[in-house]
Amino acid sequence: MEQKNQQVVTSTNEIGRIIRKKRKSMGMTQAQAAAHGGVGVRFLSEVENGKLRAEIGKVLQVMNKLGIEISISA
Repeated sequence: MEQKNQQVVTSTNEIGRIIRKKRKSMGMTQAQAAAHGGVGVRFLSEVENGKLRAEIGKVLQVMNKLGIEISISA
């Protein structure tokens, strides 16, 4: 069974870092990951660099396509 790495995320920079790390571990360029996630390269670059205002639906779409699971506790 695959062990999952859980992290507490408190900033857009951390989300970007997680996405970049996963993309690179999959051996994908930004262009490849953007196409795979159905977004533009500029959008993916901005997210990976911690852009404060990014469309959450698109961010979730990219994360889902890269296999990054999200869990929210309240």
